[in-house]
Amino acid sequence: MRLYRFDNIRDFALAEQLATIVQNGGTPPAPFAAADDTIYQGGGVRRDLLAYEKLDYALGARLSGFTTGYIHLDKGIGTYASPYDATPAAFGGSPVSVSALRYAINRKGVISRLKFAAGDHKIEGGIWYERNAFDQGSYLYGLQKGVAPSEFQQFYTNPFKTNFYNEYVTNTVQLDISDTWQATDALRLSVSSTGLLSAIAIAAGTNVIDRTKAKTSAMMTVNAIGSNILPSTPVNVSSGA
Repeated sequence: MRLYRFDNIRDFALAEQLATIVQNGGTPPAPFAAADDTIYQGGGVRRDLLAYEKLDYALGARLSGFTTGYIHLDKGIGTYASPYDATPAAFGGSPVSVSALRYAINRKGVISRLKFAAGDHKIEGGIWYERNAFDQGSYLYGLQKGVAPSEFQQFYTNPFKTNFYNEYVTNTVQLDISDTWQATDALRLSVSSTGLLSAIAIAAGTNVIDRTKAKTSAMMTVNAIGSNILPSTPVNVSSGA
């Protein structure tokens, strides 16, 4: 229960003293039972941006559609003041360092659809494409010895050590087409087909084994709406490599 009453250490000199004790096996001062009971600071920072633009258009009395382009940018970093990894002299020399796990997402895509009315038939088709670049890494950043950080929570640069880093790029394409036929006033039939291709490439990183993975799938659905009609039954076909 003693630890639950502890907060982060606000005294950077004390944090450096405890880190030195951790690294050299010394005895911590009271009220600490262990030199790593708590840390100097820790937290996270996030930045997120999402934007899109949509264009609706009519290409005639029976043909219409829309196209939407979008972008999603997101990055974040989670940090804590590590008493286990001393900052090298060339990076500040403090016995405390900043241990950080950070990521970045860069998604760009487009969705486009067309609708065509042909008598009793309504035909609709579309395409979705997205490129998603995602990276994640674990790093150690330096702190200046004897100088309390003016802003601990930030997006650090120039790490003195990279524990791991991986970058993945995923390209996704999905196509679909459907036809809805109003056969009679009491019966409407709908047939649709969807195909999906998703390819993941490990663009960079540590301990890379497989560089590319791809998966394709297709689905056809037949719907009938009317009296004494069974529910729709989808048929799926997929393959991966």
